[in-house]
Amino acid sequence: MHILVDGQALVGSIPTGFGIYTRLLTQALQKLSEEKKISHKLFTPEPKEKALRSVAERLLWERVKLPIRINSYTAKREASLFHSPCLGAPHPINIPLLVTIHDLILLKSPPLGIFAKYYFQNIVVAGWRRAKLIVCHSETIKQEVIQFLRIPEERVYVVPLYSRFESKNTKRKLTIEKPHSAPFTLLLVGSFEKRKNFEIVLHSISLLPNDLRKDCVIEYAGISINNGQEILEVAKSLNLQNQVHLLGYLSEDALLEAYLRAFVLIAPSKEEGFDLPPLEAMSLGVPSILSNINVHKEIYGTNQVFNGNAKFSSVNLKIPLAKYENFSIFFDPNSPEELAGIISKLILDKDFYESLHKRALILSKLYTSELFKENMLRAYKKCVQKS
Repeated sequence: MHILVDGQALVGSIPTGFGIYTRLLTQALQKLSEEKKISHKLFTPEPKEKALRSVAERLLWERVKLPIRINSYTAKREASLFHSPCLGAPHPINIPLLVTIHDLILLKSPPLGIFAKYYFQNIVVAGWRRAKLIVCHSETIKQEVIQFLRIPEERVYVVPLYSRFESKNTKRKLTIEKPHSAPFTLLLVGSFEKRKNFEIVLHSISLLPNDLRKDCVIEYAGISINNGQEILEVAKSLNLQNQVHLLGYLSEDALLEAYLRAFVLIAPSKEEGFDLPPLEAMSLGVPSILSNINVHKEIYGTNQVFNGNAKFSSVNLKIPLAKYENFSIFFDPNSPEELAGIISKLILDKDFYESLHKRALILSKLYTSELFKENMLRAYKKCVQKS
């Protein structure tokens, strides 16, 4: 098979979530190419330093520049399919289309403006419906796609993500043995959006007894300084301004270091398609506590479901996850009191903390680059068969 791929998310100096996914994908494609199972071609906009930010820029790429390049390329060489890993799909093209749908958040809550709303709710959706096969990262999103977009189940395939840092977990051995002592760094990673629910962490810390509260440091990675002012105002109102640090967007190496110095990662989001930071943290042995939304419970619970049929549990994986099932890592995203209770237990109960550390390393082994690569190969074969 010869796979063509849209690399629009790879341009620009700051990678978005789409960009991180496309990098994971291209690494998998490179390995598959080295194994001579496929060949692939990546199409990226020029100049590579300038990201496609506006709807107009994306439309120009997806409806004019990219289709011209694809059709010119396929006129000279046969290609099996085109993979659109983010947002809109190219049109018109003369080969089968596979798209990745990360979530339906932009569909439900599009950016302001009639043009942007029309793009996300009509043009993007039309591209998804043209696809021979849709890839999602979780069973939760697969079911949303089937129900919300009325896509037949056989056209939706689940391929879970993996951690960029899966090969670097030995570094955690240097830090996990450090004394269980202050300061306790609580790390949050992600863009500054209301659905991320980051403010709950501040309110939770404010509820802690003073001797615990003063020992907590909150670090936000991925929030721009300007957008973070709202968080700082909340922190000031709770007298926590000296304990909140906005790290801004971090390079991969800097993010790795942020994970390694973290006491715990907190993922309080109210809506996600997969939520990669907890998996990245867990792959380094960093305990992670998460909101009890469906996708978190699916991915980070102990009974994962891949592709709607094969259940991977502590029994058939021969991994002792069941030993740690009594140590809840989930909390109500509307209850700062519940989150405060878990944070307190992490600080005061060393056995609880150590159990979450071990659970993190075990659970992260469910999601590997090898599994991602093989699942993507199955998806490509399935798409070609449908064509």
